[in-house]
Amino acid sequence: MKTKSDNSMLKRKQSSRVEAQPVTDFGPDESLSDNADILWINKPWVHSLLRICAIISVISVCMNTPKTFEHYPPLQYVTIALDTLLMFLYTAEMIAKMHIRGIVKGDTSYVKDRWCVFDGFMVFCLWVSLVLQVFEIAEVVDQMSPWGMLRIPRPLIMIRAFRIYFRFELPRTRITNILKRSGEQIWSVSIFLLFFLLLYGILGVQMFGTFTYHCVTNDTQPGEAFMSMFQILTQEGWVDVMDQTLNAVGHMWAPVVAIYFILYHLFATLILLSLFVAVILDNLELDEDLKKLKQLKQSEANADTKEKLPLRLRIFEKFPNRPQMVKISKLPSDFTVPKIRESFMKQFIDRQQQDTSCLLRRLPSASSSSCDHSKRSGIEENKYIDQKLRKSVFSIRARNLLEKETAVNKILRACTRQRMLSGSFEGQPAKERSILSVQHHIRQERRSLRHGSNSQRISRGKSLETLTQDHSNTVRYRNAQREDSEIKMIQEKKEQAEMKRKVQEEELRENHPYFDKPLFIVGREHRFRNFCRVIVRARFNASKTDPITGVVKNTKYHQLYDLLGLVTYLDWVMIVVTICSCISMMFESPFRRVMHTPTLQIAEYVFVIFMSIELNLKIMADGLFFTPTAVIRDFGGVMDIFIYLVSLIFLCWMPHNVPAKSGTQLLMVLRCLRPLRIFKLVPQMRKVVRELFSGFKEIFLVSILLLTLMLVFASFGVQLFAGKLAKCNDPTIETREKCHGIFRINVSVSKNLNLKLKPGEKKPGFWVPRVWANPRNFNFDNVGNAMLALFEVLSLKGWVEVRDVIIHRVGPIHGIYIHVFVFLGCMIGLTLFVGVVIANFNENKGTALLTVDQRRWEDLKSRLKIAQPLHLPPRPDNDGFRARMYDITQHPFFKRTIAVLVLAQSVLLSVKWDVDDPVTVPLATMSVVFTFIFVLEVTMKITAMSPAGFWQSRRNRYDLLVTSLGVIWVILHFALLNEYTYMMGACIIVFRFFSICGKHVTLKMLLLTVVVSMYKSFFIIVGMFLLLLCYAFAGVVLFGTVKYGENINRWKATFTGATAQFKITFSQAYVHSVF
Repeated sequence: MKTKSDNSMLKRKQSSRVEAQPVTDFGPDESLSDNADILWINKPWVHSLLRICAIISVISVCMNTPKTFEHYPPLQYVTIALDTLLMFLYTAEMIAKMHIRGIVKGDTSYVKDRWCVFDGFMVFCLWVSLVLQVFEIAEVVDQMSPWGMLRIPRPLIMIRAFRIYFRFELPRTRITNILKRSGEQIWSVSIFLLFFLLLYGILGVQMFGTFTYHCVTNDTQPGEAFMSMFQILTQEGWVDVMDQTLNAVGHMWAPVVAIYFILYHLFATLILLSLFVAVILDNLELDEDLKKLKQLKQSEANADTKEKLPLRLRIFEKFPNRPQMVKISKLPSDFTVPKIRESFMKQFIDRQQQDTSCLLRRLPSASSSSCDHSKRSGIEENKYIDQKLRKSVFSIRARNLLEKETAVNKILRACTRQRMLSGSFEGQPAKERSILSVQHHIRQERRSLRHGSNSQRISRGKSLETLTQDHSNTVRYRNAQREDSEIKMIQEKKEQAEMKRKVQEEELRENHPYFDKPLFIVGREHRFRNFCRVIVRARFNASKTDPITGVVKNTKYHQLYDLLGLVTYLDWVMIVVTICSCISMMFESPFRRVMHTPTLQIAEYVFVIFMSIELNLKIMADGLFFTPTAVIRDFGGVMDIFIYLVSLIFLCWMPHNVPAKSGTQLLMVLRCLRPLRIFKLVPQMRKVVRELFSGFKEIFLVSILLLTLMLVFASFGVQLFAGKLAKCNDPTIETREKCHGIFRINVSVSKNLNLKLKPGEKKPGFWVPRVWANPRNFNFDNVGNAMLALFEVLSLKGWVEVRDVIIHRVGPIHGIYIHVFVFLGCMIGLTLFVGVVIANFNENKGTALLTVDQRRWEDLKSRLKIAQPLHLPPRPDNDGFRARMYDITQHPFFKRTIAVLVLAQSVLLSVKWDVDDPVTVPLATMSVVFTFIFVLEVTMKITAMSPAGFWQSRRNRYDLLVTSLGVIWVILHFALLNEYTYMMGACIIVFRFFSICGKHVTLKMLLLTVVVSMYKSFFIIVGMFLLLLCYAFAGVVLFGTVKYGENINRWKATFTGATAQFKITFSQAYVHSVF
């Protein structure tokens, strides 16, 4: 047994199966042999300690920079102490593994394991870094020498901290094929991109090599031309390149230059960069079988999670059962009756109706004479009570029978409705089959698949093609049956999970008296709680359903009704109150605080009062925490309580002074989270946030990958450029030792001033001190600043400035550094990030796990929603005038002629319509002629289709509206003839231009697709706006008094702050805002 366990421990981890799902483990084999004489290497705490040491090693190499030691000298000894300790730990681990595994010999030797080789290389780099630092302390090696580049591989040790999580729910061969195919495709796209850059670079050298201009690199050499083309590919400063080239070539070659750059920009940005996204999305796509397997596993996991109660409810299971007991005191007996469960009694006796029936039966006896009452004996009274009890029990049984019959009829109607909606009209349910019959059926299917069934045996004269087709149809039918059975099994499992959860809730409700009682005070069926439930759950519902089929009938304004019924009335009130409160917060500024403005305090009081009422109603109706539908049951509930407490504390405190970096300022910043309440109130926005955060794990892993890449390049940049990018602000000084004193700097003067200097007179300027400083907004003196610079480059904004500074102050060969990072980080890293986000969104939405047929069906339904029927009346029966008009208007030549006339009228706007310009009058006259032609078109269509038939089409209505406006413009134009009529005529031409989309099928479908996409992305846009609004509010509080920056306003008000945030969203003015 010991030998067997040893062999299993020494076995290389390849791939295992967890719940019939292949799981590939790319992590290291940290569990060694149990009989090893070095036991500490197998301890789990040792593995955790070494992973923590990997992170400490990364932090140590980040602090190991010359500028860091210059500002903080003790860190030099801290880093050498940490590196020494880490060196001993990792060296001991390496020696222990070599001793157990062996160095070269054996199947599991140290050299044959890739992770062990990686660990050994990291230990070697750690030794080299430690020896180099000792030489630097002894001043044998200069800290600014190129030997510091030997520390560049050290940040790769961060992989050791996360490599244990390198597990994929795919077989190893599948992952190998994905990586191989991805590498080949990305390599092919990269080669094509490189070829395209070189081609356009060579053309640029031949066409514009003799022109020079500032700001950008000219095309005098192939290397510089390549850099210019790469710059245009990233869309950074490509307009400057084109404008400067246009100014250099003159007016004759300007069109050629414009076509050259525009074609390259469109082809490179819209096609080549999209290829990277397409390749990554294609590689993230799963096979059909894996999709089905993952879909089934995900459905089973969801069913398992629904079966369990949340932890806040399972806490009641820790307490002993104390059900509610009642005592029967109405039945006389000689012995004591034990207490009975109240839930048990409620199933058989309705106490209220029984008491009422007993009271009604006793009324006649009470109204009878007293003599009759005196004659009754005790036996008669007992008989009367016995008879009354039997009658009451009979009435209760009859009532229970009626209730059961009603419930059964209701269930049958629901089943019939569900069967009609699902398209299944089978009236008889499937007959249950025994296990033996199922096994027999499986054997028959296997036998038929191997040898063919009796009905599919080869007969004389039957061709092989027919047999193959029948066999494929049979296999397809059986596969469809198997998929249907799997789907039904999953549905049954979900229903069983929901039933088990309901049973668990009912058991807790029966056995624990404080379960489902808001605040442990309000009763479960208390009138006050029912009243609060009615208020909280009141919702607009104008939909009408068919009583037989259950299909919802569409009303005339069903879209408006659906919008009103989106949330409850209480949530609608709170949405309006929250929006009003946010509008009030938009009027706040650093010089107009809410505590100094009584009008702004009104909205604050209204928000707190209404939110207090809302939370009280919801807590009394659904409970606070320990109830099934509690207010705090997810992160949205926690956020609601947090926003309410912050608003309440701020309203009660209302501080008059807001010092910087104080608790008061923090409270005002937290108050800026108020717009996020709308995320909780609107269910569609909650769904968007849920889908985004459900794929947080994959997004986090890609972020770790990008951060690791940035850290490696940052360490590389620190060793290359630390202290080398600084220069003196006096251009005549080149060394740091001479950079002292003052010098005169000239002031740039606009050419429009025509400044004329006298002989010997200097240009305007002033004296400034000489300063040896880095570039204004980036440097590579330490890893932190290098990470900020690379993050700026990762946004593709400002990387040209970084490239030019590096080339100018270090050397042209060092420009390769920034180009490689832009290519790996932006074109592959960010594209991978976008691909993972899209894949996770589709997976959470359910489209990523659809098969080909399922996806086609979903696409067909989406297209059917977009497609609109052609509301075209039929052709008139006779061959009269209307029929001829109908044939003319429906002829393709007529439609093309109208489209050409619309385009011709739109060309009239190529020149600005100005009252003082003499060209405007003939252009307007031609537009009047076109308007009369369109009036004739509308008249012909109305005549051919009749007014009622013409009005059926929305396109015809739009044409009639634009034509009517055109007629009104013609009248006003000849009557007034001023700038307003010209503006109105231009607007009508623009409106007329949109009618082309309705005349062409493809354009109409594209326009409808854009409209539907905007409608579906409405909540995403609103969510982004609310997030920008929160940041704008916080910016006003934090940076309201910051001076004006370059090309950006300060956060003096919410509107300017929102504008700044909107620019940052599109990576515009990001650098100027930060620095």
